[in-house]
Amino acid sequence: MGAAMISAHTGCSCLNENIREHSAKTRENSIELDAVDSVPAYEFVYSGVCRRKGHLEDLISQLFRLHDLDSDGYLEESELVSLNQAIAYLHYGSSADLDAIERRFSHLFRTKLNAEGLPVPYAIFNGYILQVLADLDKNLDAQEMIMEQWVAEATSGLFVYLQNPSFGSGAPRSRRSSSSWGDIVTES
Repeated sequence: MGAAMISAHTGCSCLNENIREHSAKTRENSIELDAVDSVPAYEFVYSGVCRRKGHLEDLISQLFRLHDLDSDGYLEESELVSLNQAIAYLHYGSSADLDAIERRFSHLFRTKLNAEGLPVPYAIFNGYILQVLADLDKNLDAQEMIMEQWVAEATSGLFVYLQNPSFGSGAPRSRRSSSSWGDIVTES
């Protein structure tokens, strides 16, 4: 159970069958996770190494897909604005200043992604996010935690966006058919 919990938490699938079998057979040299469960120390360390390999890139890719509202492989200015308006609504409710959010994220898009407001591919978004993360914190673990928070907020924002037609009137709605939380999370 410990191996599955660590693997599920990190989103890593690189724990091989031998390690899983070994963890089921022995509880020696274990780290206690709580009163009921433990995980072998080497497996815990192995899981952490696995988590680092590619995890940040996966999170950035997931964040891009969440923002790419029409799933065309490009981030449009209206998509960035619309999703961030929905996120602001989650934070501030009806007192969210959606016009200020639109100005802020249109400015961000045009100063950091494309000066003409043209849609950008993943590579441009990836470069920008990596620079922002490096400016915020040099520590890879901290960058992953920041990205996990952004992905969580974007997922919640997407759900609000899809359920409320008043957000981002100019943004596409091709994901409109997704009506449940599970559909939205799985789709992204």
